[in-house]
Amino acid sequence: MPGKSWPAAAATIEVAAPVRLHFGLLAPAAGPKRRYGGLGVMIRPPELRLRLEPAPAYQLPAQKELARRIDAVVQRTAQQLHLPEAPPLRFCLPEPVPLHAGLGTGTQLAMAVAWALQSWLAGKPVTRNPGQLAGWSGRGQRSAVGVYGFCHGGWIVEPGKGPGEHLSPLEHRLENPPAWRWLLLRPPLPPGRAGAEEQRIFQTLRPTPRITRQLQVILHQQLLPALQSGCFDSTAQALGRYSRIAGEPFAQAQGGPYAHPLVQQLVEQLHGWGYAGAGQSSWGPTVFVLLPDVRCAQELQRRLQACWPQPLHPWVAATDTAGAQMCLAAQ
Repeated sequence: MPGKSWPAAAATIEVAAPVRLHFGLLAPAAGPKRRYGGLGVMIRPPELRLRLEPAPAYQLPAQKELARRIDAVVQRTAQQLHLPEAPPLRFCLPEPVPLHAGLGTGTQLAMAVAWALQSWLAGKPVTRNPGQLAGWSGRGQRSAVGVYGFCHGGWIVEPGKGPGEHLSPLEHRLENPPAWRWLLLRPPLPPGRAGAEEQRIFQTLRPTPRITRQLQVILHQQLLPALQSGCFDSTAQALGRYSRIAGEPFAQAQGGPYAHPLVQQLVEQLHGWGYAGAGQSSWGPTVFVLLPDVRCAQELQRRLQACWPQPLHPWVAATDTAGAQMCLAAQ
């Protein structure tokens, strides 16, 4: 529509979003029914923080990949609403953002930009709508865990996209007992696969109905009942099995069920020590361990620091149950 422009505003919008662990897709290759689907959980820390504020001209962060990702959502929004391509806004990320680490920060960033723009245009915080935000941000094309996790937090189960669906439906959203913790480990490895390389891998995958059936049995008959009853041991055991089996369809692309031999060595060592709920998040290299409380997480952290030869940059996180949060501050 000719003559439309971005509205002026006198407020700064700040969004703080959790990051996500992804435990694996149910059906990564095309098949006759649903594709993708899977299981994940939202955690803090770390968190992604985005600030949107009035500016004389359109300004993006200096880091090129972050600027490119933000601009893609801004341009998508401008095209859909017939607005100018360069809004008078400044986008800032006050804290470092770990991209391609298996934490889903690309999705959280895109969703944060979309939600901030929606609220900017409305002049107030708008309700987080997964379908609308996925459309504005262009996310959820494969996994929808990060989309629903941004809006709701918690453990997310989604069955995958059926024919003609743009976003997988939400099947379950659950919480674990508050004492449970995650120990996250980041081996000194290159970033996880993304972009064109990731797309190429998905194009070469063949259907694996046997693995899909195995994962569905573990998920629906073991993991979810254990999680709903708050049974830590059964949840951890099912989670470790799910994560390993979910990596098998990608074995040719990454040399095994895990992203790198070092990741496999670390996960197998953790299992050997009795930490059943260990695995790789998404493409890695981040490794997760589910633990019953902070004390156990700290004990394992000390054990690894004492005997593991490579630096693992460990940190302890809790399951996030709130999803992304927004704050508006007058200028």
